[in-house]
Amino acid sequence: MSLGCANLVPVAALKPGDKAIDLGCGGGIDCLLADREMRGQGLVVGVDVLLPLLRRARQNARLAGARGIRFVVADVRELPFPSGVFDVAFSNNAFNLLESRLPALCEAYRVLRCGGRLVLADTVATGRVARGDAKAELDAWAGLPTVEEYERLLPQAGFTALAFQLGPVQRQSGAVQARPLLVTGRKLPVGRRAPSGRGQGRPELSLVGRRDTRPPGDSFGSHSEAREFGPPSRSSSGSSVPQG
Repeated sequence: MSLGCANLVPVAALKPGDKAIDLGCGGGIDCLLADREMRGQGLVVGVDVLLPLLRRARQNARLAGARGIRFVVADVRELPFPSGVFDVAFSNNAFNLLESRLPALCEAYRVLRCGGRLVLADTVATGRVARGDAKAELDAWAGLPTVEEYERLLPQAGFTALAFQLGPVQRQSGAVQARPLLVTGRKLPVGRRAPSGRGQGRPELSLVGRRDTRPPGDSFGSHSEAREFGPPSRSSSGSSVPQG
C-alpha cells in the first residue's frame, strides 16, 4: 500500500468534524491519513469500483482502528450522494486511469458544499512526443492527462481559486516526462471568483511512490449500482455517510 504520488493531507487542511470524500481510494491509505488528521472526529468516505481494493482498504482501516471511515462501491463519475454534503474532495493518482475526467470533476464539484475544497494529485505528461515516435507514446504516455487538460477541465466543472504545482520528473522517454501534479481548487459562490495561477502560496509537493495496485486502463470501469462495502461505522462525533 502506497501514498499515490503526493501526501494530500497537509494540503487538504482537514479539521475535526469535516466530511471528506476520497475519489478512487484504492487501498485506503489516504482515508486513514485523513481520519487520523481529524482524530477520528470527522467522516471520510472512500469510493472505488474495484471490490478487491475496497476489501483491502476495509481491512487496513480495521487494523488501524479507524473510527470515521466508510467505503462505498461506486463510479466516481456517478456518485451516489446528495449535492453539497462534503467539505473536502481529494484524489491521489487515480484520475489518470479514467478515459473521461470531466464527468468525475463535475461530480466532485456537485457533492462539495459551497466553499468546499478540491485537492487532486495526479501523474501528467509534460513535453511533446516526437512525430512518429509511436513507441515512446505507447510505452509511457497513452492516456496520461496534461497540465493543460486540467487547466481547461477544472473551470468547466466549476472550480475556481485554482493553483497548480508540478513535481520532479518520475520517468522520461525522449522529450516527454511523467511528473506528479498537485492541484487545489474551491467551490466558491457565484460572484466570488478568485484568480487562478500556479503554486500560489501552496505547501510544497511531497512525493512518494506511485500506487501500483491498479490494473492498466480505466480502473473505475462502467457504472454499476453503488453500495456501501461492509457494515456501517460511525465516528466518535456521530457522523454517518451521507445517503442519496
